[in-house]
Amino acid sequence: MMNKHLLKAGYGVAETGLTASEVLIRLYLLIFYTDIVGLEPKLAGYAAAIAIVWDAVIDPLMGNISDRTRSRFGKRRPYIAIGSILLAGSLVFLFSPPHLETQSGKFWFLLISYMLVNTATTVIAIPHAALGSELTPDRDEVTEIYAWRLISGNLGAILGTIVPGIILTQSSGATVAAGNAPERSEAHAMAAAIVAIVIIVTAITTFIVTRGADQPSNESGNADRQTGGQGGKEGKVARSAAAAHLDGLRSLLRNKPFLTLFSAYLIATIGVNINSSFAFFYYKYRLNLTEADTQKIIAFFMVVFTLGLAGWIAVSNRFGKKIPLFAGTLGLGVMTATGYPLFSPGSMTGPAIAGILGGIFVGSILLLDAWLVDVVDYDEVKTRQNRPGLYFGIWKMGSKAARALAVAISGILLSAIGFQPNVTQTPEVSWNLALVFGPGVAFFFITGAILSLNVRLDEARVKKVRRILSRRTTRINPPSRRRVHKPHAHAGGLACRSISRYARE
Repeated sequence: MMNKHLLKAGYGVAETGLTASEVLIRLYLLIFYTDIVGLEPKLAGYAAAIAIVWDAVIDPLMGNISDRTRSRFGKRRPYIAIGSILLAGSLVFLFSPPHLETQSGKFWFLLISYMLVNTATTVIAIPHAALGSELTPDRDEVTEIYAWRLISGNLGAILGTIVPGIILTQSSGATVAAGNAPERSEAHAMAAAIVAIVIIVTAITTFIVTRGADQPSNESGNADRQTGGQGGKEGKVARSAAAAHLDGLRSLLRNKPFLTLFSAYLIATIGVNINSSFAFFYYKYRLNLTEADTQKIIAFFMVVFTLGLAGWIAVSNRFGKKIPLFAGTLGLGVMTATGYPLFSPGSMTGPAIAGILGGIFVGSILLLDAWLVDVVDYDEVKTRQNRPGLYFGIWKMGSKAARALAVAISGILLSAIGFQPNVTQTPEVSWNLALVFGPGVAFFFITGAILSLNVRLDEARVKKVRRILSRRTTRINPPSRRRVHKPHAHAGGLACRSISRYARE
């Protein structure tokens, strides 16, 4: 059997390519289409928001599809491999627009190409997220699994930040506004091509390393899921996939810990995405920093974020997830509200300090995904159904809906405050940029932190849930009768099948 640490690292590495593409888009898409392509900020915000809403709508469908897929390559892994090729091609297309004269032409190109990118991202991201909960039956290791995923994601974030920065700096040699549009357009396309290669390499690595970790249940277990745990008796008609999906949605809507956690996550995510959308506008037009200086600040932030993850894991193991999550998100909000409006133009000292504090506080985001896995286990105890794909699909859908709203808000705000690309902003516009990037974003962080305190799934309940699932697995698969693992067959899949067989008894 593969070394468990290698398996966890191999699982997480696909997040490198996914996050590199996401950060490239978050940081550069809006300013690329406003400053270089020449699309009005409001229209750019609308196009991006519609494309993200489309992405959000198809997330639960993709989760359900991967839950029910049966193939010799597994139920999640085939989508990771195929989706990587689709995402790589569509990402290059997004940053390679033809010369378009009209605003409507630019709008439709952004909308269609970004919809293609988001569709391909969903094909990879939803199965990959669900696969993490199937790598081990030991829920104490789930936080470590998602730590590997976040570490890989942070490496991707650094790539998605630094690679475009190096290429763009070389193409212009100075500030963002200094380069001419054709050269900078080619530089963005080149950056997207490099990220596309990373996407394919990392996704295929995960596909190979996680072989056998997501094998579908046997036929009896499969029948059990289709009949809702009613014994799989001959003569009974299996429920349709649509009916099973609706049953899962009803269960999800009755899961109060999930709904509260989901609400906190949505609000905090809106803040994160407004922050990302405004970052280059703030550093360029408010602080008058060069692109190279901006890259240093963001890269520094990501390095601190990555190094701080081990500390958040240790804290959550000691105190649970609720209090550390609240403290980290609240600290991020307070720092954002009080710092960014006060930084002086041309100085990097304040932003560097904010990068250290922000990198430390934002590491608490690790606990959200890990807490979601606990919520999925809670649902399994109540319903005897294992639905990680559905939950992660809804989770991703909410994330993208929040991102769509944030991008739309960003575009509207840029137009509302009187922003004009590639010119020196008036003092009033400059100050408004600082207010949005500071207190405006902080409002969402602080509100999300307060909501997280109301999630009624503390460590005592989590441990009780794990004991129940462990007893079910032990009853169905006692030590004396346990089958020998087949090569590459991971214990996570066996645990899910054992729980499924218990549900029929």
